[in-house]
Amino acid sequence: MNKKRSAILLPLLLLLSGNQGTMKWTFDNPVQIGGKQVDAGSYLLRWKADGAAAQISVELKGKPVAETTAKVTERQNKADSDSVAIGKNAQGADMVKEIRLGGKKTVFVLE
Repeated sequence: MNKKRSAILLPLLLLLSGNQGTMKWTFDNPVQIGGKQVDAGSYLLRWKADGAAAQISVELKGKPVAETTAKVTERQNKADSDSVAIGKNAQGADMVKEIRLGGKKTVFVLE
C-alpha cells in the first residue's frame, strides 16, 4: 500500500473503529447543549464516537447534566488546542456548536 493511500485510510479506520475520550472545559457563561441549559462553570465533556456519529455528555461531579448527539467530521488541519465553538440558537441563547480536539483533525458538530 502506498503512503498516500495509508494516510487516507488510517484516519478513516480510526473513525470507524470507535473513539472515546474526555476533556475538561470551563464555560464562562450559561450555554445550551442538547436543548438543556448548562450553567457557567467547569465540566467534564465525554464523548463516544462510532463512525460518523458521537454521543456527547456534559458531566458535573460525575453526573451528566446534558447529553446530545454530534456529527463526527474531519478538518484539513489539526486543532492547536482543545476548544469549544459557541454560537446562537434560534432564540438567541448561546449554544455549543462544535467541540474541537487539540492535536487532532476530528471535530464534533453538535445537533
